[in-house]
Formats: sequence, structure tokens, C-alpha cells
Amino acid sequence: MKRSNRMNTIISLTANQKETAAKQLAHSQELLEQSQTQLADMKRVREGYSVQLYSKTSDPRSVSEMQGIRIFIQQLDVAIQQLEQQLLERTNASQMHQDQWMKLRNKTQALSDIKVRYKKDEQKTVDQREQFESDELSQRKGNK
Repeated sequence: MKRSNRMNTIISLTANQKETAAKQLAHSQELLEQSQTQLADMKRVREGYSVQLYSKTSDPRSVSEMQGIRIFIQQLDVAIQQLEQQLLERTNASQMHQDQWMKLRNKTQALSDIKVRYKKDEQKTVDQREQFESDELSQRKGNK
């Protein structure tokens, strides 16, 4: 079996790994975008309650109502911190998946380049053999 043909199996396996890595990358980027959206939404909600708490409205608020809003804002702050941590983890995971995909993409390309080189070498060998046989045939005819 020719070396270039053996490379097909290796390239196919690597391409399958690359496709799996691409799917993982897409999923991790989707999760990352979800975290970014959730964090932005949570910060908007917190800002809304903060404005509500400190705004000078004509409606007087009871102390218990203001205390309830403050407690809710504190809970939002905790949730925001958790979302920020989740965002950091998902950013790192997404970067790791991107690095893995790039590595496999580069490996697949390198293997394809090697296969092309093998094909060229094989064709060169075939061409040389044909030339040698043609020269041999010409010499035999010339010696007769």
C-alpha cells in the first residue's frame, strides 16, 4: 500500500477529532454568550432597583420596604458575583476548546500537506520508472 493511501486513514481520524473539537467549541461559545447575557441582564436589574431605592420620588417609602429592597440588592450582588465567576470559567473553557480545535486543524492541514508530498514523490517514482523502461526499450531496439 502506498504511503499516500495510508495517510487517508490518519487524516480521516484527525478530521473526525477536529469536527468533535469544533462542536465542543461551538457549545462552549454558546454557553459563554448565555453567561454574558445573564450577567448583563442581572446588572440591569440591580441598577433598576438601586435607582428605585435612592430616587427622590413623591411616594414616601416605609423603612421595611427600603430594607427589603436593600436586602434584594445584596442578593443580586451575590448572584452577580456568581455569574462573573461562571463567566470566567466559561471563558477559560471556551479558550481551551478553541486551542484544541486550532491544534487539530493545524495537524489535519499538516497531514494533508504530507500526503500531497507523498503523492508527488510517488508520481516522481512512477515517472522515473516509466522513463527508465522507455530508455531500456529504446536501447534494445537500437542494439538489434
